[in-house]
Amino acid sequence: FWNLIKLNLLYSLACIPIVTIGPATAAFTTVLKKYSMERHSYIWSDFWESFKKNFKQSFWVGIVDIILLIGTISAITVYPKLSETSKLFTVALLISISIAVTLIIMNFYIFLMIISLELSLKDIIKNAFILTCAALKENVITLLAVSLVAAAVYALMFFLNIFFILLFTLFLSSFCGFVIVFNCYPIIQKYIINPYYEAKGIENPENQYANASEDDAIFNDNAENAKRIKTPKSKKIIS
Repeated sequence: FWNLIKLNLLYSLACIPIVTIGPATAAFTTVLKKYSMERHSYIWSDFWESFKKNFKQSFWVGIVDIILLIGTISAITVYPKLSETSKLFTVALLISISIAVTLIIMNFYIFLMIISLELSLKDIIKNAFILTCAALKENVITLLAVSLVAAAVYALMFFLNIFFILLFTLFLSSFCGFVIVFNCYPIIQKYIINPYYEAKGIENPENQYANASEDDAIFNDNAENAKRIKTPKSKKIIS
């Protein structure tokens, strides 16, 4: 809980320049991915390492997202008024909302693929659209869950004191982000990562973390012959 608040604060600060929203989101997603896989994360170092490592691709995604957000807000604001003069603007409004929802869901996958896969931005966007359609049921559930949580938090802000308002505000982004990563990364594993390793005839290194027992130890508890047991390192997918 407190780590999510710390991450939320760090993410908010990193987004202040606006143009860094993309790299900040990639770094934010990196930490949340580790949490969703029940792996430890050093928030500060992991965040900034991912920020620098994934800067190029995530920067352009962030810029496009900002432009699309402005366009969507403009459409939702202007088209309802124009629809009074022509029904065509109502159709345009519905199309704009449909495109916006699709792009939001695609963003669930884009940043996860940026930090997990070695693919061109073109392939990442194409895969994000495919996954948006292929896992439509899961994506709708995730979107509804995040929307309900956000709506509930903003509704409660009107009834709770300033401490709880601040707490919920600091917690909201990281909690919703965690829900998205927790639900969407397994879909990337199912359709992209696991098939890659299966084609190569090798085990996905990430599965070794998932299948590890709580009793597994990093060190062999033997005073006479103590040795470190190597833990598997995950690798990026090259395509």
